[in-house]
Amino acid sequence: MPYLSNEVVIYNPHYKDGMSTSIRLGLRFFQDYDAVLIVLADMPPLITNEIISKIVSAYHEGCSAVVPTHNGVRGNPVLIHRTLFPELMRLSGDVGAREVLRSRADVCTVECGPEVLIDIDTSSDLVRVLNMVKANRQ
Repeated sequence: MPYLSNEVVIYNPHYKDGMSTSIRLGLRFFQDYDAVLIVLADMPPLITNEIISKIVSAYHEGCSAVVPTHNGVRGNPVLIHRTLFPELMRLSGDVGAREVLRSRADVCTVECGPEVLIDIDTSSDLVRVLNMVKANRQ
């Protein structure tokens, strides 16, 4: 896939067992890194390099994670510091990092646009997002 030539793509053969299996697999692969950026597979193409840079730039000492928000609502993708890796490795089933982050006071946030709240779960979601992408390109 030439459009992913600079990215690391990891196939999770246990994806049917839930989101936690993908998180654990990714963390095992990047266990020596200071942090990981968890980007959901159903995130739309509206998540730009600018948004990713904004999330990464919002990190500072004392943040266990950086979560993008829009009007106070938490979204994705999420930057996770290595201090949370052990806790995330204990996740099971169809749950993500939100389960770990929701009760932590050391999660930092950064205000972003509405695209951080959008995901694609149905064919009508896909049509809506494709229309948004077309509108943004004009």
